[in-house]
Amino acid sequence: MKPLSLLLLLLFISCSQEQGRIPVEKTIPADQKPKTKTDGEFIEHHPNGNIKTKGLLKNGKRTGVWTSYFINGKVQSESKFDKGKLNGKTAAYYPNGNVQYMGLYVNNKKDDHWFFYQEDGSYLKDVLFKNGDKVTTSNSH
Repeated sequence: MKPLSLLLLLLFISCSQEQGRIPVEKTIPADQKPKTKTDGEFIEHHPNGNIKTKGLLKNGKRTGVWTSYFINGKVQSESKFDKGKLNGKTAAYYPNGNVQYMGLYVNNKKDDHWFFYQEDGSYLKDVLFKNGDKVTTSNSH
């Protein structure tokens, strides 16, 4: 019985350490079983309890707008998904709230003009993408 107790203790320690590194909470509707959850809201937290990532799952894939947050609660990025692929507008922000970049994804590939800014909010450059490939870059003047 002692070897089994030691094994259970090691398993408990291992699981609790793993859980500390990956804080995840999934909100499960009352009419769904936890083991089959593939639809609904997904929320992941920073160690301090603030939300880290938030979005919706449909058939186990990201859908709609997904938002990531800095540890202080400010928005870090927003991206639109369709059936698990990046599709639509995306933007990332500096910790001070200014836009770092914004652009468009089509089927997980960068497309059209992407605009990049410095932390103070001033324009840095824009890059034209076509089907994920960089076509041209225009730098600030």
